[in-house]
Amino acid sequence: MRVARFGNEAVAPGRPLLFFSGIGANIELLAPFLESLKGREVMTFDMPGLGGSAPGSGPYRLSAMADIGARILKELGVGKADVMGVSWGGMLAQEFAYRHPQIVNRLVLAATTAGFPLIPGSPSSLVKMVTSQRYANPGAIDDYLHALYGGRTSGLEGYATRIRPPSSSGYLHQLLAIAGWTSVRKLTRVRARTLVLMGAEDRLVPPANGQILKFLLSDADLRVLADAGHLFVLTHRDEVAARIEAFLDRPLMQTASGATAGPSIRGPAQGVA
Repeated sequence: MRVARFGNEAVAPGRPLLFFSGIGANIELLAPFLESLKGREVMTFDMPGLGGSAPGSGPYRLSAMADIGARILKELGVGKADVMGVSWGGMLAQEFAYRHPQIVNRLVLAATTAGFPLIPGSPSSLVKMVTSQRYANPGAIDDYLHALYGGRTSGLEGYATRIRPPSSSGYLHQLLAIAGWTSVRKLTRVRARTLVLMGAEDRLVPPANGQILKFLLSDADLRVLADAGHLFVLTHRDEVAARIEAFLDRPLMQTASGATAGPSIRGPAQGVA
């Protein structure tokens, strides 16, 4: 499994964040956003068959990837962390918080849903997400970013150049992992304080799905970003990063036991989990 860590020399020890990305997304795709989260170390990894991770042996469930995430934290020497997920990764973050509550400080869910039942987005956008065809020609994706994701596209410069097309099996296995999945009952047992971020113009995951998440969670704040589509972590990068930092730091965040010591690595660094 390819693992990456983001941070800077001034990062404070004991403030790790485990990050799960969206379907088909390799580590580099959202790297500009991860680099904008100052003052903490961010850890993430490519799912099987994506980016630099080898294909898995077969289909998997979100529970399996959640357990792998917990194992990665343990191998990195991190006893407790904040957890964030975007889109597909937001569903994985919910599963992680449910299965491993003892190692979750706070939870951030962005542009995501509680699974079934859900409020669907634009049919034309959802159809495009069923296959990985949009990754076949990364250079052409700029032509339909707004139609697919909604919201403004400023801030997406260089998006296509960071794409590493997923393998067909890797993408299919991500789809199968959420087939029939729901967190409706699970979220009622999640006690981590949660920030839910949604885009007002998201064509894939309408913001009303955030209301469902807020209703199910025991302690959640919901923020809907204006003029924002599904990729608001990039198009509204500075605003989103500031909101997340303020949330994670209010009140003073507990120091995670067993946090990774030593200087952080700026940018992706490969590792094996």
